[in-house]
Amino acid sequence: MIKRCDVYENDLPVGSVILGRRGLYWAVSCRCDGNKGRGKRLIATGERGRIDLGLLYPLDDSFGLETSVAVKRLGEGKICFFLETANSGGEWIA
Repeated sequence: MIKRCDVYENDLPVGSVILGRRGLYWAVSCRCDGNKGRGKRLIATGERGRIDLGLLYPLDDSFGLETSVAVKRLGEGKICFFLETANSGGEWIA
């Protein structure tokens, strides 16, 4: 099963996520606009709660993330994705 979901920031779509089921895990492939994704974290909300999937990193001319998460942590129902500003306190270097 493969799903395509939008990624939102301030209620505006800024990218997309391809979500594929691999056994007991969701494979997450995210791509966001290069200007919107810099210094952001991808957050997922599902029927089982909220999960921080990690910091977006540069991929070609965009920012993105490749990761996996256990289905039992996120659930199988509706899943929403959004960006949050990373509070790293550090400096990001391209």
